Amino acid sequence: MIQVIEEPGLPTEPSAPKPKLVMAGTVIGCLLVSMGLTILWWREPLVKLSKKIMLKIIE
Repeated sequence: MIQVIEEPGLPTEPSAPKPKLVMAGTVIGCLLVSMGLTILWWREPLVKLSKKIMLKIIE
């Protein structure tokens, strides 16, 4: 036999996922992916430019 001391109740707010944390993660993830794709897209021109600058410094 099981004796219930207190009536079970539901929480007033959900414990997870927290909406603000989900939104922050979404925004940060979107920024990181966008920056990564932009760097991949600009990679070749950036390498050429840095080589030019290094050759001018060495001369």
